Amino acid sequence: EYTQQRKLGTPQYQLVLMSGPSHKPNFLVALLLNEKEMVRAEGGSKKLAEQKAAEMLLKELLKEKV
Repeated sequence: EYTQQRKLGTPQYQLVLMSGPSHKPNFLVALLLNEKEMVRAEGGSKKLAEQKAAEMLLKELLKEKV
């Protein structure tokens, strides 16, 4: 919502890497805005990795006051 309100585009998530055993996978996702990679984050599920990436981007945007 934050990026859309400021006309920065809609975040897109891209799975970069899935590693680890099937019972304990690790996901690496990239968050893209306007087809530009902004941040990457890891998590034990794809959803968790996406949430972490969104939090990281939001913190960066708030620092820059975009």
